[in-house]
Amino acid sequence: MLRVACFLALAQIPGVANGQTQSVCPTIIASARTFADQFPYCFTNCSSLCEPLGAIVIEYMMTFDVNATTRVVCRDAQDWLCTINEGLEACSGLLELAETSLSLTIPRTQSGLEAECAALTTTSTTTTPADAGTASSASIVVSAAWAGALLAITV
Repeated sequence: MLRVACFLALAQIPGVANGQTQSVCPTIIASARTFADQFPYCFTNCSSLCEPLGAIVIEYMMTFDVNATTRVVCRDAQDWLCTINEGLEACSGLLELAETSLSLTIPRTQSGLEAECAALTTTSTTTTPADAGTASSASIVVSAAWAGALLAITV
């Protein structure tokens, strides 16, 4: 319920929900655009960050799994490095909002990001065929339904 409240709060940012502002990332989903619109200087400095931001918001909305979302950050680490290198000052607010809204910690140094990604890789578990039954399929359907509802709210 708290996660739904966070996304509802994001949709209430003045000018964002009703389309009054020009987004720095106009092609990503509305939930991700709210982050971009709050921190336009970050995306001006790190222009390749729009799609990776959309990817982590979608992953989080689909799974509510911080580890899965962090894996998406690690997959797009080159883009996220801008936020901790040349864009740190402009992007610090975005990183803090990611922590509070998505419970996602993006380290503030390159070595920290590399260590976080390495630790996540070594602690990942794989699904065995016996575990891949209907419960897994059902959770995907439930996650997709939640994501669809959240997208409808924020669009």
